[in-house]
Amino acid sequence: MEESECPSDYNRIQKIKKGTRGTVYEVEKDGKRFALKEISKDRFQDDQIEVIKKRLEIQKSLEHPNILPVLEILEDCEFLKIVMELCSCDLLNFRKSLKIDPMGSSTRKDIQHIFRQIVETVLYLEDKNLIHNDIKLENVVIHNGIPKLIDFDMIESYVCDEEGKTDLSAYRTYSYYMAPEMCQHGYTTKVNSWQLGMLLYGLLVDEDIPVNILQNYQRNRYADYRQRYEFVAKNAPSIPEELEKEPIACDLVTKLLQPDPNLRLCVKEILEHPYLRV
Repeated sequence: MEESECPSDYNRIQKIKKGTRGTVYEVEKDGKRFALKEISKDRFQDDQIEVIKKRLEIQKSLEHPNILPVLEILEDCEFLKIVMELCSCDLLNFRKSLKIDPMGSSTRKDIQHIFRQIVETVLYLEDKNLIHNDIKLENVVIHNGIPKLIDFDMIESYVCDEEGKTDLSAYRTYSYYMAPEMCQHGYTTKVNSWQLGMLLYGLLVDEDIPVNILQNYQRNRYADYRQRYEFVAKNAPSIPEELEKEPIACDLVTKLLQPDPNLRLCVKEILEHPYLRV
């Protein structure tokens, strides 16, 4: 498909990145630079487009220092277009840019500070009965030195029963970062803790996800999504030797990447862990 025309009052500068659900461009308006994300409508049914619009409106309504605000939502016959603040990089590129030992004291403090802010953001969403569903390195950007959560295309509201189970529907897709129980209906907000554990793992280790999860995904790339989740549900993620040398950080990652959600820390408990009290 050919690239769309930029809205008349925005001048396109360059493409920033292309993701699975859209393309992000750097644009300019009245001498100021912004990020503009385009979501192609031809990939979705009409009712799915309406769901995405509702989710964008949810994001636009949120006010938190670590959530990237939606400034404007535009639409034409081919695309939904979301205007946001322009940020310097995402956490994936932030990790790649580190020039010193990732376990060095100054870098460790930076990671702890960033991670705490993201945990507090997820807790803010939980307090509003919202779940992001797609927390990962690429969905946290750095803006003026502050981490901000982005890409709320998959956000959902939920209600809980007395046992803490939600009415969230099972996902029919597979992501490295998704908790194994997300293939079941009524999973709990402990999926947030799993995704936060994967994010922390990616910040502390020079690889996006544990090796055994990656190998399982590659082996079962074309299998039914339940088969891929079964492996993760029965096998704790592998912990590399470099992370084991940092016992406090390793303890938190291990407690977050528990395949059994009943054994996994909740988001509030993450903030009480010694790793974030240093």
